[in-house]
Amino acid sequence: MNRSRSSSVHSLDEAFVQQYILQRTSFNTNPSDMTEEERAEWIRWNVLALTDELHEALGEVGWKPWASSRHLNREAYKGELVDAFHFFINLCLVARISAKELL
Repeated sequence: MNRSRSSSVHSLDEAFVQQYILQRTSFNTNPSDMTEEERAEWIRWNVLALTDELHEALGEVGWKPWASSRHLNREAYKGELVDAFHFFINLCLVARISAKELL
């Protein structure tokens, strides 16, 4: 994901629109116009990527009950959640779930 992108997103609706535009312009992908096979592959790929990003976020937190560290590397943690958010929105886009429906 491109963390240096400096767009100002102020609503979940706008985040969905910007993610759709990102997929169309940067990856030449239209999540709302896929065959059943493409949709299944897209969902599989994005679920795996989302899961991986969440694991990476967990790596930035001292969560292990057997360890003494209770650290939070806030900036790295936030970055991983931003990445996860992009993949989550992709999963909504492919199923045509709007921001309003999600809320």
